Amino acid sequence: MLIITSKNLFSFILKKSFFRIFLFAFITNITDSLIAQDKSHWFYSEEEIVIAGDYQANSFERFFTGDHWRNLWITPIKAPIINLEEYARGLTPIEKGGGQQTRSLKFIGADEREYRFRSIDKDVSRSLPTEFSESIVADAMQDQVSVINPASSVIVSLMMDALGILNSKPTICVMPDHERLGEFRVEFAGMLGTIEEDPDEYDNVSLNFAGADKIVGTFKMYEELQEDNDEQVDAVEYLKARLFDIFPLKRFHYSSGLANKP
Repeated sequence: MLIITSKNLFSFILKKSFFRIFLFAFITNITDSLIAQDKSHWFYSEEEIVIAGDYQANSFERFFTGDHWRNLWITPIKAPIINLEEYARGLTPIEKGGGQQTRSLKFIGADEREYRFRSIDKDVSRSLPTEFSESIVADAMQDQVSVINPASSVIVSLMMDALGILNSKPTICVMPDHERLGEFRVEFAGMLGTIEEDPDEYDNVSLNFAGADKIVGTFKMYEELQEDNDEQVDAVEYLKARLFDIFPLKRFHYSSGLANKP
């Protein structure tokens, strides 16, 4: 008798997809070049930029605070500059957002879709009480941002593509110092971040993300499943997405010492 658990099912999915991941990486290099030809006008020439130099630490400091992904944060990289006049036929900023640490800026394109730019670096002082925002506590917490891989969103997107999981693909880029930013120019000009299409639905259904007829959140989906027996979920696709959420994160926690193995 074969007993399938969520863990060995996920391992099976990964093993079956192992070759696909490497094949996808090869194909991606080709398709990216083709896409670049079609959308090259969406970006200016590349600019060399250090993601965040504040995470430099000597061996003594690293002994106590950890190596983390510091080498990536402090290594200069080349990133394209967004052409705000050409990206999505022209981007107009409409709203500042973000969580308690990430800064983000929402745009509406002339193609009538919405896009979101997110900073790669975090600002932990925004999540601290005012009395701690400029203290040694804030400095220590800010340093621990280096535990995050700065390119994680792009890496995860490529992995999801290889496994056939629908996602909005982020692009690492630099926000230009441009008058189209308006009131947001001072804060966002020159910032390194990622930009991607906001996976949303619109009054004009033809604009919906990935050609969907309707887009709902998880809890709304649960409600609709309970209210109408005719509503169904693609079980395999849903399981792939949920297992991808759970297991890679757990493995990362184990390998980085953030959690204890059972």
